[in-house]
Amino acid sequence: MKQHINPNGTVVDVSESAIVGEQVRICDQARIKKNTLIGKGAWIGGYAWIDEGSQIGRYAWISKDARISKRAQIGEGAWIGEGACIGEGACIGDGVRLGEGAWILPNVIVPCGLNGCTFLGTQYHCTVNDDKIVIGCEIKTISEWMTISDDVAVELGLRRELIPQYRAFVEMVASFQKHDNLGLDPKKGEGDDN
Repeated sequence: MKQHINPNGTVVDVSESAIVGEQVRICDQARIKKNTLIGKGAWIGGYAWIDEGSQIGRYAWISKDARISKRAQIGEGAWIGEGACIGEGACIGDGVRLGEGAWILPNVIVPCGLNGCTFLGTQYHCTVNDDKIVIGCEIKTISEWMTISDDVAVELGLRRELIPQYRAFVEMVASFQKHDNLGLDPKKGEGDDN
């Protein structure tokens, strides 16, 4: 283990092979495992666990008790809520916001939203894998989620006030898949040559 000195002068232990950028704040009892990379200005909350081979982007915020599994990637400016679990090999895009207790399955990619921010709810989790989306404990195809009524969603156990957030998430994923199928970069306009 080696010592990391926080901007406020407190000292925490991190793995000898971890690379920690400038102005990174690692709170007490956080665990930073081997071969991790933590970008400039990131915040790692108390009791957070960053497993081996993971990468945390610049200015990302990892809240207390969050678990980042092996080889997961957290984008620049992403915000991971308290107690969230990111599965092995998962990739969280730049600016994505995961609510408290969110659970992302292994190898799932959560892209940044069309406006640069995706929010996954605090009580239910959303994950994407191929053409299937899991919201809460229900797995359905994108087209099924696009056409489901609010009443049916409530019967499935979703909170009515969160339904608009879930719909926006499904629409965003559908949009990204459309761009992928066309071979377009969703961060660029369709006519953008840059």
